[in-house]
Order: sequence, then structure tokens, then C-alpha cells
Amino acid sequence: MKKNLIKVLKTVLTSAAALIIGFAAIAFPFRLFDNLSAEAMRYLFIGEMALYFTVGMVFLFIKGKRQEEKEKEKARRETKRIKFEQAQKDYYDFAA
Repeated sequence: MKKNLIKVLKTVLTSAAALIIGFAAIAFPFRLFDNLSAEAMRYLFIGEMALYFTVGMVFLFIKGKRQEEKEKEKARRETKRIKFEQAQKDYYDFAA
């Protein structure tokens, strides 16, 4: 039960942080709209898109690494299972 509570709390905090950061990222350019020229706003927009792209690529990279590690672990376990079955077969053949 304690693990579930911690998991729910982490989810709520992550969601709240994402909402706050998302709101700030969207509201920030509108606040600057009155203070910056059109050219400066264009540069700000390009920078913001580059930042979103970079963060997205980092998440995709991390997800790919995790998937790769899972596949390696699965292959390692399969190899161990095959070796174990072969050892059992050899032992039973030797014992008989």
C-alpha cells in the first residue's frame, strides 16, 4: 500500500510540474509580445522550438536505450536458458 501511495504521489507531482512548465512555456512568449519586436519574437519562437525538439529527442534517446537494454537482457536470459537445458540434457544422457 505504501508503494502505491508513493507511486500515486510521484504521478501527481510529475503531472503538476508538467502543467506548470507547459503553461509557463506557452505564456512566456505572450508576455514578451508587447516588449519585443517581431524579429526578436521570431528568434524566441525558433529557440523555443529548438528546445522542445532537443528535449523530445533526449526522451526518445532514453527510451531507446531502455528498450535496447531490455532486449540485451532478454537475449542473455535466453542464452542462459538454452545452456541450462543443454547441461541438463547432457547430465541425464551421461547418468543414463
